[in-house]
Amino acid sequence: MHINGMQENQTTRITLQPLLTGWKDVLTSHTINTMNLHSQLDHLLTQWDIKQSTKRGYNPFALGIYLRQAERIVESVNQGATISDAIDKHFSDRIAAMLHKKFS
Repeated sequence: MHINGMQENQTTRITLQPLLTGWKDVLTSHTINTMNLHSQLDHLLTQWDIKQSTKRGYNPFALGIYLRQAERIVESVNQGATISDAIDKHFSDRIAAMLHKKFS
């Protein structure tokens, strides 16, 4: 079908493009400002895993383990533990030190 000399799908694309671009900017800034504990942990642990993936002896299954431990940290905090205690309970060594630094 033609509308004003354009096909219908072209009209839709032109109409929605400014809306989609603006929505992406709003969504991105809102998401960064309102990340909850679980999202923050997932983000930090994913970044940690990306850095570790360049090193010798990298475990390709580690990210799944990290993310499960992040769920356990959130469960511990929801049950009344402090973030620091929950990190100590579920992580150790350098990864725990990194998380302590980020949440201090």
